[in-house]
Amino acid sequence: MEKKIKSTYKSKDTEEFLDIWFTRPCGFVMALLCNALRMHPNVVTIISMVIGAFGGFCFYFGELKWSLIGVGSMIFANILDSADGQLARMSGKTSQLGRLLDGFSGDVWFFAMYLAIVLRLQTQYISLYPLPFEFGIKWGVWIWLAFFLSGAICHKNQVELSDYHRNIYLWFQSGSGELTDSSKVDGQVKAASFRTQFIWKLACIFYRSYTRRQEKQTPHFQTLFNMVKQRYGNDLPQALRDDFCTATKPILFWDNVITFNTRIIVMYISVLMGAEWIYLLFEICVMSLIWIIIRIKHENICKRIANGITQGKY
Repeated sequence: MEKKIKSTYKSKDTEEFLDIWFTRPCGFVMALLCNALRMHPNVVTIISMVIGAFGGFCFYFGELKWSLIGVGSMIFANILDSADGQLARMSGKTSQLGRLLDGFSGDVWFFAMYLAIVLRLQTQYISLYPLPFEFGIKWGVWIWLAFFLSGAICHKNQVELSDYHRNIYLWFQSGSGELTDSSKVDGQVKAASFRTQFIWKLACIFYRSYTRRQEKQTPHFQTLFNMVKQRYGNDLPQALRDDFCTATKPILFWDNVITFNTRIIVMYISVLMGAEWIYLLFEICVMSLIWIIIRIKHENICKRIANGITQGKY
């Protein structure tokens, strides 16, 4: 069973501790069930999207009962989100549309959570509970600005970079993964018609924007990537693969920290405590600091290896 579960990983190096010991095993069981029911992975993704959005909106009420329902729904949605990818690899039904939906589902969950919390807090007085600080003024527009900074800027940049780093690692490790060039996606956008392929064209437009933002965050990697493709194509020297993977593997741990599990656990705790400001502070300060550090480290590694290629090291 353990070998079968591992066969549905993208790579053990890119898996998080909590996923290995909880989410992936539970997702594997769900994937087996969905496979027996002949469900398509994309259908599982959509179901997880709906359940996760419901869980997020449960946080609107601010009551322990509803918060627990929300947490339970989000955990189940995350298991289904794991199951869709495992089912796709198990059944061979992987697709670019599936990847787009999989990435979009997490955005839907967090948007629902953020919106529910903002709508509840905007009429409440600012409090730093459990700290003894009361300000006597309502959150009002400030809570909207705080969650916009947290979600639309900090969260978005962190998740995009961590996803890109993992796909870069998989490409250098084995030539697998989902490392996508935005110019190729641009070709798909131009080839699709709004009249006959409305949903697909719209999905490609969003994905093109997503990949362009990832590329904008990694200028030194783009230089390295273009150099590698021009010199070696997909037949990279093993020494180059080993050097890159050895140097960037420690960064993967921190990429995992800023992607989902750590963030959602802090969200759960802050919501159950009735102290959502803890999540905001953690997201904007702690997670952003990690994002800045790993971005600089990864870019420096790419710059060093590109110099090594120029000097004939590989």
